[in-house]
Amino acid sequence: MHFTFLGTSGSVPSAVRDTTSIVVVASEGAVLIDCGGSPVQKLHRAGVEPQALAAIVITHIHPDHSYGLPALVRNFGVLGRQAPLTIYCRPEHVEPIRSLLSLFNTLERPGMFKVTVRAVDLAAGARAFDLGPLAVTTAPNDHGAMPNFAVRVDAAGARSVVYSSDTRPCDEVVALNRTRLLRKSRVRTQLPVRPLVPGRHGSPGVRAFQAHAASPARHGAGRSSRRRARGKWSAG
Repeated sequence: MHFTFLGTSGSVPSAVRDTTSIVVVASEGAVLIDCGGSPVQKLHRAGVEPQALAAIVITHIHPDHSYGLPALVRNFGVLGRQAPLTIYCRPEHVEPIRSLLSLFNTLERPGMFKVTVRAVDLAAGARAFDLGPLAVTTAPNDHGAMPNFAVRVDAAGARSVVYSSDTRPCDEVVALNRTRLLRKSRVRTQLPVRPLVPGRHGSPGVRAFQAHAASPARHGAGRSSRRRARGKWSAG
């Protein structure tokens, strides 16, 4: 298992960093956590085959975490995808996400692959789904008026990753984080990944990307720009 940052900016992207998105990859497929910007392009840059995505997690429906979703689903249709796709979100966000996809005519079309929008259990530490060796669990966090949740990904025999999404300090997120924490914020790089620094977000709460007890992949002079752009962190 490994994960890659596809976007690391705050709510407003910069010239070199797009809004938040992380992909976790295993042999059986990949999970996209939040969906800003142009996901297909950034997946290619990271060396991840877009069609390998089996599931998408939308932690909340602020635009910087979800506005790339209609483009991604539409791109899959153009690419001839046949495999079903499941989008996981909070219960109160199921209908807004369905409405967003419907607005762009990407939820249901003749001959199109099946898209399912499924609610996660809001209990702290609840299992959301499994994908091969990946086990995805969630916990609510504290993002003020916008309902939100944190995500943990475990793999047998490998390290775990916890992504807090946007939040104030929160006991539920601390409990979810036994081994690894990704706290969301402005870091100083998009791809490749370099040492991460804490920052602040325009909305209340601390947002920082940190990876405790993990080391970034080396980014020496690679064979190609694609390899240099991967910014991959080993998770086990």
